[in-house]
Amino acid sequence: MGKGVKMRPHEIFAPELELIQDDLIRELVAEVLQALETANGYFYKAPASSSNKWHPSCCNVKSGLLRHVKRAVGVGVHLSVAYGFSQKEKDVVVAALLLHDIWKNDFKKHASRAGQYVLDIISKKAEKYSAIGVESLAMIVKGIRLHMGLWTESSFKKPIKEYELIELVIYTADYISSRADIGMLRQDTCDLPQEFPGEDLEKGVA
Repeated sequence: MGKGVKMRPHEIFAPELELIQDDLIRELVAEVLQALETANGYFYKAPASSSNKWHPSCCNVKSGLLRHVKRAVGVGVHLSVAYGFSQKEKDVVVAALLLHDIWKNDFKKHASRAGQYVLDIISKKAEKYSAIGVESLAMIVKGIRLHMGLWTESSFKKPIKEYELIELVIYTADYISSRADIGMLRQDTCDLPQEFPGEDLEKGVA
């Protein structure tokens, strides 16, 4: 990006989006992240834990949720390699982890709201995104809805032993990245803006 050009909030995830090789999955995730700038700008300003009880201190600052998401994606990629996932499966893991906390301000139902938000965008552009395939699209949405594992809301909750491996990877990546006593120095020191300026981020905040 050229000198003097302001970064749009969603562009903070450019490196993670490049990990997704499927063009349509990448476009879908990018569309959701860009739409959030007006639909729920809180996502780009929030700490990972509003109570400061959870997550490392590096994530409990303004825009710390973004750092948490980056950490989760990093863990998810490593787990995908460890379990021998196909590239399409890796794409699903990265997509779900990039979008898993997009409605974190609705603490009690943020996973289901995030899943529904993504599903609504898929439905509105079904002609375009149907080419991704029903199985992959469903797994992205399920991965988002189930990412809290043991703490998933009751309408979606199921025993951990019944999780598909890809669901378990998404849950585990989120869990590991949210624990202060698990060291991840590379992401702990990453340089992220404390807050994105601009009126657009004040619109549509639930």
